[in-house]
Amino acid sequence: MQEYANILMPHLAYLLRPCAGRLRLPWWTTLPPKLLLAARPIILTAVAAGHDTDRLSRRPLSVVPTRCDWGVLTRHTPSVAASGSLLTGTPIAGRQSHGADQLPARVPSRLVQHTATAPEIGESRAPASRSWARAIGDLRTGWLHRRLWGHLGWQDIKQGYRRSVIGPFWITISLGVQALGMGILYAALFGQQLHDFLPYLAVGLIIWQFMAGCVTEGAEVFIRNEGLIKHLPAPLSVHVFRLVWRQLLSFGHNVLVWLALILIFPRPLGWSSLMAFPALAVIVLNGTWVAIVIGVIATRYRDVPPVSASVVTLMFFMTPIVWDYEQLKTRAGSIGERARLAELNPFLHFVEILRRPMIGESFEVRHWVVALAITVVGWAAALLILRNYRARVSYWV
Repeated sequence: MQEYANILMPHLAYLLRPCAGRLRLPWWTTLPPKLLLAARPIILTAVAAGHDTDRLSRRPLSVVPTRCDWGVLTRHTPSVAASGSLLTGTPIAGRQSHGADQLPARVPSRLVQHTATAPEIGESRAPASRSWARAIGDLRTGWLHRRLWGHLGWQDIKQGYRRSVIGPFWITISLGVQALGMGILYAALFGQQLHDFLPYLAVGLIIWQFMAGCVTEGAEVFIRNEGLIKHLPAPLSVHVFRLVWRQLLSFGHNVLVWLALILIFPRPLGWSSLMAFPALAVIVLNGTWVAIVIGVIATRYRDVPPVSASVVTLMFFMTPIVWDYEQLKTRAGSIGERARLAELNPFLHFVEILRRPMIGESFEVRHWVVALAITVVGWAAALLILRNYRARVSYWV
């Protein structure tokens, strides 16, 4: 019987809570003595969760306790402590009569000893939704679901080229044609040798497409996955990891263009070319936090996606992708001075830390310092946004 009472206590207490707020006296004082004795555990729980207490009634409870200790109730609710003799068997001193239905002054106190002691009411609260633990836990849980977002990202690539003969290799062909056409044109405009400029341009386009995809598609990463966010109990980082993985797969297809150009136009690759792997890891990390930050902001403000697409298009021409930054910097006059302003462009440093080892050039420390500093600041901003707004994304989509 005690087990069934413990199960029904929170539900009955919830139903009886509105009654306590509208009565001057404790609502259980109107019950017959036998019913009072039989419903003793339920009454204790209802009084602890009711609105007739002084400060418990003004403090929201996240969880209704299933069992209550009489000492806990008397410490928090003076009104319950004053009427505690009804349940403990202690004589009531100075109690005023409230009518003919007044309860007897004593009830057997041996029944109270069967009540189990519960922890303080505040200890059973659920953790706050805005916490660093939940933000980091979202990323950790999302990483543990890598089989899910890995499969979804690969299906996105396959679905985009469904029923085509070549399939995803159209990504490689498209970039190769674009690099060849732009390489011939801009090599003639800038007066450079094609065998030097074409690998420079192709690697820049490969890196840029990855970064631009993380920004433009990251602005709609939560908007496009509205159905999954509302119906799939998965962390938000799953959708971000899916996006970055899809862009990384496209990057892998585009690397085939670089391999072909290295075979056609050999470059002096050495041990310094291994720096391309940590450089790619840094770019992937930055693409992840950019997708988180801009994705949450764009979910709240729907004007951000077209703005971000326009900014990416503008930054393509301001970043040394189709023009050689080092060549223009060595020129005398205003052209060289304006070329040095490109150092203020953050995309420049991420392109350079990966392009230099891929075309056989030595890396420069200043590009790595700027890229790592942006990585630290960006992830701090991403964790802050996840901490404060991750719970609101499902309402904004």
